[in-house]
Amino acid sequence: MRTFGHLRLPGAVFLAVFLLASVPVYFIEEAREAAWRRATESTHRDVRSVGGELAGVSPWLNVVEAEWPAKGSIVFPQAFLDRRTFLAAESVAVFGLAMLAAVLSCSFLPRRESVHQSLRAEREDELGAERLGREAVRARAERRHAGAEDRFRTLVEATSDWIWEVDDEGVYTYASPGVTGLLGYSPEEVVGLTPFDLMPDGEADRVRKVFFDIARDRRPFALLRNVNRRRDGRLIVLETSGTPILDEAGELLGYHGMDRDITERVAAESQLRKMSYVLERSGSGVMITDRDGCVEYVNPKFSKVTGFAEADILGKNPRVLRSEETRADVYKSMWDAMSHGRPWRGLMMNRRLDGTSFWCTETIHPMTGEDGRTTHYVAFIDELDGQAGRAIKETAMTDQLTGLPNRAAFLERLLHVPAGSEGEAAAATLAVFMIDLDHFQTLNDALGMEVGDQILRAVASRLAEIVGPDDLLARIGGDEFAMLMTNFQGREAVRGRGVAILDHLSRPFSVGGESVALTATMGVSVFPEDAPSAAALLRDADLALYRARETGREGIEFFTTDMDASVQERLELGQSLRGALERGEFVLHYQPQIDLETGEIRGAEALVRWIHPERGLISPDRFIPLAEETGFILPLGDWVLREACREASRWPTRVPPLFVAVNLSARQFAQQDLEDKIRAALDAAGLEPRALEVELTESLVMADPARSVDALRRLRDRGVGISIDDFGTGYSSLGYLTQLPLGVLKIDRSFVKEIDARREGRLIVSAMTALAHSLELRVVAEGVESETQLTYVKALGCDRAQGYLIGKPMAASELRSRLG
Repeated sequence: MRTFGHLRLPGAVFLAVFLLASVPVYFIEEAREAAWRRATESTHRDVRSVGGELAGVSPWLNVVEAEWPAKGSIVFPQAFLDRRTFLAAESVAVFGLAMLAAVLSCSFLPRRESVHQSLRAEREDELGAERLGREAVRARAERRHAGAEDRFRTLVEATSDWIWEVDDEGVYTYASPGVTGLLGYSPEEVVGLTPFDLMPDGEADRVRKVFFDIARDRRPFALLRNVNRRRDGRLIVLETSGTPILDEAGELLGYHGMDRDITERVAAESQLRKMSYVLERSGSGVMITDRDGCVEYVNPKFSKVTGFAEADILGKNPRVLRSEETRADVYKSMWDAMSHGRPWRGLMMNRRLDGTSFWCTETIHPMTGEDGRTTHYVAFIDELDGQAGRAIKETAMTDQLTGLPNRAAFLERLLHVPAGSEGEAAAATLAVFMIDLDHFQTLNDALGMEVGDQILRAVASRLAEIVGPDDLLARIGGDEFAMLMTNFQGREAVRGRGVAILDHLSRPFSVGGESVALTATMGVSVFPEDAPSAAALLRDADLALYRARETGREGIEFFTTDMDASVQERLELGQSLRGALERGEFVLHYQPQIDLETGEIRGAEALVRWIHPERGLISPDRFIPLAEETGFILPLGDWVLREACREASRWPTRVPPLFVAVNLSARQFAQQDLEDKIRAALDAAGLEPRALEVELTESLVMADPARSVDALRRLRDRGVGISIDDFGTGYSSLGYLTQLPLGVLKIDRSFVKEIDARREGRLIVSAMTALAHSLELRVVAEGVESETQLTYVKALGCDRAQGYLIGKPMAASELRSRLG
């Protein structure tokens, strides 16, 4: 505190002064505040001590040092006094307070002089030390403040956006360097202007009204769009956001905020609106799916053509449009083009929501992202009508080999047969006969496709001889024919006609100057006795035919409602198989094999899996026999070979190379062009032959040992590895086994399973391993599922191991991760 020296005053003077000072003493705080208000601006009434404390002016007028934030300077009490003009009462109050302090000081000094001097000296020392400490604290605070300001300034100046501040009239008081990149002006050129000075006239009027409407309510604003004119005259669109700056009384001082260039985004949005307008009014049905086939958009024309409203199909797969009438080769070409990122155009029959079919041309274009990968597919669907539509429909409904109606035509005819007791056609019994030529695939493989086609044409001609004017004969597919016949009186009459048809077919055919004998199997369904509608007749006849095949060839089976559900399931799976490959429903999983000496992965076996759209993952045990039976195993096997080679080409390079093992079916192995297909798959993938290993079962090879030796030797000479799978489960001749050009022998899992439980199991594995090594074959133990089994097969001399312990069949991406 300020001191006033050592005054000694008489008691009267003390009393007079006290009385004089005490009259206005209760005005002291108000007087100080009033004086401060008169001395400074209205918005800066605080002072800050050296220690950094902020408070109203009253308690700090007589502090030795104080900072006036408004001016950024140190103000001493005398400076405060110099800035004041006191009122009379205030002057008396201040003077009285000063006199009171002096009198009190004089009254106590005589008794405490020495103590006071000592304490004063100590206090001065303390104040000096305290002052130095406060100055250090202030210096550190100032440095931190300066550092924060520098960092913030660097951030503001580095951003490509424009940071700005305007006063309450909208005049720029600050502009960051970002304004130069956006508008071409320097920050100094912009300060003093308003946002409206940088806009075209019409836009300036609009934005000025919006701004002052917002400012009137002191509201923040965000993402407002406005058009600005750059220095070079070009117009750009800015997106602006701002926050109000208010004083302590809540009065608006201005705004600060940020502008961002969104010209390209606005142009893209405009383009999108145009595209949307065109799509919504397009004369073609348009459907957009993601890369996995999930429908994301359809236009009104699509809904009109298909009957599927947007809500009916969004999120679903386009296969809901699929009909069985579209040929498998059409789907194959479509999926082949799409998988290679090419557009596709073709003719197909689709199905409406109500179940009716329609012919259309469909054009599909892949959409790619920035990385070049397909992200979406866009399909344009144009329904065929008029003369052109009828001509195309007639061609598409005809089997090109025999000239008979095909499956699509047969189904369409069934749809037009009245249901129940409606119409004249329902008065008599209708029957569908499904006819399957026995062992035709074997005959076709033996005699060749050209002779097989001649036989199918001969069968069609013979069946046409017994078809009446109201009946329909069609080739359903492969070696299957269907007949729709009418005007039967009872079930026995239907059976009699079926027997006559089979007898008619049993007479030998003359093909290429040779006599060929055929037999057939038949499934029959009767309307209205067996099926609620004529459309269900073909499905039920299929079921009956399947049962006939199970119970023995060369017979007739009528549909019954108590047929095993598994028969129907297998039939449905068989039907689904026809287009599953084209729809991309098959995937390959890979089960690794390790080298038992090093523990490293040496290769993997490719295993096909079917992901059915409704049934999910279907085991190969369920669909491979169906594929063998229907002949679908050939295109499926070709796909597996190509896909496995393509995937193996993506594996890391090692010496010797990692291999992929592919299983060959009996039908594949019997193909004359197998070697050409293997070479084509390797060439397409850029894979060297020794990176491929083909696996054949023991029974397959020993079915025709002489032929097998010749075929396998050609593959071996090309460099392809050859493995005998499931060894020990068949009846191999050791003589032939020594002649086969093999490289690998795989011990069946049934023997490995017994290896840790029975001594006999170990002896068998040991003997097989010794035999294989004597023939210079590598040995793979299949089905290794425990550490004990792994220890045994390694001890018994096996070279490789495969099984769940090493790794379950896994997706291609997972195996690539393991390979590194």
